[in-house]
Amino acid sequence: MDDLSEMEEDPFRGLVKPLKGKAYKGKYRKVSGRYRIIFRPVHRDRVVDVLAILPRNEATYR
Repeated sequence: MDDLSEMEEDPFRGLVKPLKGKAYKGKYRKVSGRYRIIFRPVHRDRVVDVLAILPRNEATYR
C-alpha cells in the first residue's frame, strides 16, 4: 500500500510531524521515501487536504 492510499485510513501513521511556525499551524508533513507530503487534516469532514508533494531536500521547507 502506498503512503497516499494509507492516509485514507490514518493520515498520522508513519513518520508524521507538525510543521513549525505561525504560517504552518495545523499543517503536517509525512515522509514518503524521497518525498515529503505536506497535508492538513480536516477532522470535521474526515478529509485530508494534500497541499504539496515535494522532493526531500533542504529547500522543501523554505
